[in-house]
Amino acid sequence: MKHNSGDRDLDAARLWAGLSHDLRQPIQSSLLLMHVAARTQDPDLLGRTLGVMEHALLQMQEMVEAIGLLSRLIAGTATPRQQTLVFSDLIAEVEAAIAAPLVDRKVQLLVRGGDALIEGDRGLLALVLRGFVTMAVLASANGEIKITGRRTGGRTIITCAYHGEPISQGMRQAYFREMPLRAGELPSGGIVPGLAFIEQLASAMGWDVSTSSGAKGTHSLILSQDIGIIASRKRSDS
Repeated sequence: MKHNSGDRDLDAARLWAGLSHDLRQPIQSSLLLMHVAARTQDPDLLGRTLGVMEHALLQMQEMVEAIGLLSRLIAGTATPRQQTLVFSDLIAEVEAAIAAPLVDRKVQLLVRGGDALIEGDRGLLALVLRGFVTMAVLASANGEIKITGRRTGGRTIITCAYHGEPISQGMRQAYFREMPLRAGELPSGGIVPGLAFIEQLASAMGWDVSTSSGAKGTHSLILSQDIGIIASRKRSDS
């Protein structure tokens, strides 16, 4: 028992150490932007800097709220809501949330099984899939990401497949990560969930996260659950 308790304590220590480390990124960006705003005499630069600072602070607020939610799920003081969701609607919500990096990198999302019905918490699943898609966007080499929802062998499976580089060790270890900036951009505090956070959040919801690599540089991020329900919308209407 002591060994198990010690393992849990160590896992918790690593979790909160990782979260606090990643939370420093938007804080440091905000401090840098404050110095820029205090020293500039250019009203246009001041306006842009304050706008980016606001974005960084909003991202920081989103991170703190996500951390609070994860802690409540782990502690059992909050439980995921079970909702019936149309898979294509869920992906549309994710796509809208990360529209800027999709346009910036000219990436197209291809949805298969879009008429599927899936049981889960809309907000939590959207957050997990947002992290999936963002990681695929950053690693994709050909501008296409295929997202599939299906049921096989009694499991609900959501797959995010892309062609490019495999998920890096840094992505695997990050609880949050900062989106890369384009040349000449001010720091924006663009923070997205990393794989370590996604795994913790998915686990708290009863989902499993895995990765796989196929032929010719094809890689997949996979979200699956034994008790999830996925079916054809047409079948449910009949």
